[in-house]
Amino acid sequence: SASKMADSISRLLQTLSTEDDPLETLKELKVAVNSVHPSALEDLVTNVPLNPLFDCLNSSNGEQIQECSYVLKKLLDAHSPSVILRQFREPLQRGVVHPRADVRELCLAEIYRCTDTIVHIQELVTYHDLLLHTVQSLADTQLSVATMAGNVITRLGACQAGLRVLFTGNLLEELQRLMKESDVIRYRVYEVLVNIQAISPEALQHCSDCGLLPQLTGELSGADVLVQVNCIEMLSSMAQSPHGLNWLEQQGVVGKLETMLTAADGDPMSSFYMPGVIKFFGTMASLRPDETMEHHGAFMKTVFESLDSRDPAMLKIAVETVGMVGSTPEGKMALEKQGTAWTDCLKQLGRIILNPPTEMRMYGLTSMASLFSLQVTDHTEDHLSMLEGWFNTFSPKPMDTLMAIVQQPFVNLHCAGLAVLQALANQAWAQRVMANFPGFVEYLVDRSTEKDKMGKEARYEVIKALVESSKALETFGSPFYLKLKEYYRQGPFYVRVQAEVAMEGSN
Repeated sequence: SASKMADSISRLLQTLSTEDDPLETLKELKVAVNSVHPSALEDLVTNVPLNPLFDCLNSSNGEQIQECSYVLKKLLDAHSPSVILRQFREPLQRGVVHPRADVRELCLAEIYRCTDTIVHIQELVTYHDLLLHTVQSLADTQLSVATMAGNVITRLGACQAGLRVLFTGNLLEELQRLMKESDVIRYRVYEVLVNIQAISPEALQHCSDCGLLPQLTGELSGADVLVQVNCIEMLSSMAQSPHGLNWLEQQGVVGKLETMLTAADGDPMSSFYMPGVIKFFGTMASLRPDETMEHHGAFMKTVFESLDSRDPAMLKIAVETVGMVGSTPEGKMALEKQGTAWTDCLKQLGRIILNPPTEMRMYGLTSMASLFSLQVTDHTEDHLSMLEGWFNTFSPKPMDTLMAIVQQPFVNLHCAGLAVLQALANQAWAQRVMANFPGFVEYLVDRSTEKDKMGKEARYEVIKALVESSKALETFGSPFYLKLKEYYRQGPFYVRVQAEVAMEGSN
């Protein structure tokens, strides 16, 4: 019974505190806690003393620490966050500086559980020493420990009290001290700052006022090109939110990056940072397509030129950027405004998806799927005829091209081709193209041509898009539409039973 179980867990924990060699008891405890359902464990552990377990961590015996950590995690996870902060703060704080990385990570993970609500975060910020140890853990030699510490600190940014504590007094001093230790640790701190500023304009204000975030923008002018590359990557993730992007413009970062873009030809090191700069403007363009393309003409010019690049890194980023910019209706219109430069770009994409290496063909197809995707709510006459025009531009025989790719045996390529068909499938003009293509409808509902899981799922998505479209019945006609509906109803992995096949054969 439950109470018996609770008693035996309590008894075993008490035995622990008196034993010289607790390994056997820990193994029994492991069996005991595993025999209880996690939801029942919560009621059992309310008054169970965990100090003997924490004490078992003070050992040089690796196996003992491992068994102990396992049981400890199970029992701590059964407590609610508020209980953990009140009852186990001291031992967790010791655990954060334990010699073994797995114990440090376990304790930080428990502290992270206590950042699940604003109320708990407000309680956590009153425990100053615990936070200080957590900040210091950003410099941990083990990346997984530092990452978990970063997760805890980022959560503090969700409320006013957390921001105040983190960016004033000795936590701020500690962050500043850590940043002087090495490039690696400095960038861990930047990463946390960038994650915090994304939470809200208010969080960004704190990160900016304390002086740490402006320091990041200063690194753009650094002499070390690898540090520059890291910096640009951080700035790109800041550009994902409107408030982050506004701040970067005020700080002069956008202008600086544009200068790097135009001066790239004369800089032998530019091949290192150019992909990052293009990605930055691509991120910006997916938020504000018109403005980015009007005011930063060098950006699209570089992207279009890079579609001919011999450098695979540049080619990849150019292909991905086109897909990123063209993922929204506004972005599609902005691309269309580029005139012949855009027409040439579409033709070049058509060449990329046909020529090796396979990996580049896949990037091209993924980008194409993004360009052709249009939600039904955006189906205006203008948008639809524009996409139909694009379809007829990328290849002289677009449907032949796509079907040749879809019938490839390479699963990744095959699925990337199906993703383009899926994007097109909700548009009436594209359905007409499919319906008129010899053999298309038979191929689509023939399950025997699909061998593995990924392919089955990708094909199912095409069928789902067709079935869910209001135009498909009139485009394909009733007999085929019913086959599509049946396929859809049976799901992606349906296998016909032998008897059915035999029955059909005898008819």
